[in-house]
Amino acid sequence: MMKQLVEYDTADGKKVYVEAGVPEQAPVEEPKTLGALPPLGFPTVQGQGKFEDKLQEALDAAEPAFTAIRDKFKSIEPKTIDLEFGLDMKMSVGPVWVFTAGVDATISIKLHWET
Repeated sequence: MMKQLVEYDTADGKKVYVEAGVPEQAPVEEPKTLGALPPLGFPTVQGQGKFEDKLQEALDAAEPAFTAIRDKFKSIEPKTIDLEFGLDMKMSVGPVWVFTAGVDATISIKLHWET
């Protein structure tokens, strides 16, 4: 897998760069200069849409998994089900913000019954 950066605009007009893996055979644009900065070492392409919308789409795509987990445990009839989801996105901060490939996710499930 090769890496490239996808440039997204934010709602407040700033730029965020997301590192993406690209299959070796996929066409990749030449690196571009980001303002006065030299290329970041990866080819950079313009993403479609706003960063916040793309993040929301990713969270929406995960919702069926969350629902399936909750529904699976409902069948054993606990009084309450606590689901805790953790998402650890890696980010480099410097002249530009780069969200790097590699996201760690955790799920904690607690079931409670009355005794």
